[in-house]
Amino acid sequence: MGYYCNKLFGLGKKRKCITLDTLQAQKFDSKLFGHIVLKQGEGIHSCRAEIGYVIHHNYWNRGLATQAFESALKNGLSELKGVERVEGLVSPENVAYARVLEKAGFLNNGFFPKYVRVKGCVEDSFIFSYVAP
Repeated sequence: MGYYCNKLFGLGKKRKCITLDTLQAQKFDSKLFGHIVLKQGEGIHSCRAEIGYVIHHNYWNRGLATQAFESALKNGLSELKGVERVEGLVSPENVAYARVLEKAGFLNNGFFPKYVRVKGCVEDSFIFSYVAP
């Protein structure tokens, strides 16, 4: 089964997760500054995973998210058996997240109106994807 991280992503179940431990230990004296998550789909969707992250605002604009995504793709794809595609959902207002995904090799697959429910509201989304080599 795939990765999940904690309640930062509104997930009810705790499962194995990738955190930014390696990067934080190198740069910030072992202080936790965020999480990155790869969640493998189930059943007919098990060939893909969804990626998401949270970084404390004190660590924004330092290139950490891009490094974390590259590391998560490398390590996560080797552990998540059968995953061929990783997707990231991006709110149209979240230009920084879109930029992080593009730097990590994701392609913008397009705009999807009324695609996800966030805090009770249905919102539009862009979907970015990375296809495993």
